[in-house]
Amino acid sequence: MNDVHSLGGAKIVLTREDGVGSDYVEALIARGAHVVAVPLTRTAPPSDGGARLATALGTVKRFAWLVVTSARGVDAIFERVKDAAIFSSLKVGVVGDATAHALARHGIEPDVVATKKSATSLVGAIGERGAESGAILYPRSAQALPALIDGLKENGWKVEDPEAYRTIPIENPHPLDTLFRADVVVVFAPSAVSALASLRMAGDRQPPPLVAIGETTGHAVRENGFILAAVAATPDIDGLVGALQEVIATFKRDEAAP
Repeated sequence: MNDVHSLGGAKIVLTREDGVGSDYVEALIARGAHVVAVPLTRTAPPSDGGARLATALGTVKRFAWLVVTSARGVDAIFERVKDAAIFSSLKVGVVGDATAHALARHGIEPDVVATKKSATSLVGAIGERGAESGAILYPRSAQALPALIDGLKENGWKVEDPEAYRTIPIENPHPLDTLFRADVVVVFAPSAVSALASLRMAGDRQPPPLVAIGETTGHAVRENGFILAAVAATPDIDGLVGALQEVIATFKRDEAAP
């Protein structure tokens, strides 16, 4: 499908925080979509004020790997670290190009970039680097699911997972009516799906079909009884655009059917 105007006229809502994901917005607008951001969650400091993370970063050379699964995690690290050189002896594994690009801004090139937004993908990618062992530092969201930690431990790694940030729901998302009138809503994390479920319960309203970034988010969509239109093949702009193109093309075929 030709990229130019391939999303022509589609009303798409992105549920990222304000100021996050502007590259997604630009990419979708360039393909003819009407895009509105309706953030459902916001980032908050860790519940312990970052004490465990600060301690781990102060002794970072005892780790073999640094694992980061989101750009928010990168931001949390570099709010406390001024010199990226402290990670020079560590291998670095990340999920998705967005996380890799966030690290690149600090001069770090990951050794492993998992191309699917799932714990299994990253565990497998690290495992392909050889039968190494030791400790892994994984600064995580308070809402992180245990699959990544469990998978790494099953492969013989010791995992230290200080809370780096929390994702909390926004009480009155704006513009909420726009979300419910959209053709498609894009959700980037299970926390956004949970926030959307709370809104549905409060107003007894079913949102439009959802496109999920990553299988973990897609699973959350299914568990909450929403319509899952597609899961992006990769956790990046190309993956999202491809998923949306397929969904919008399906909508158009259905409308044209007798």
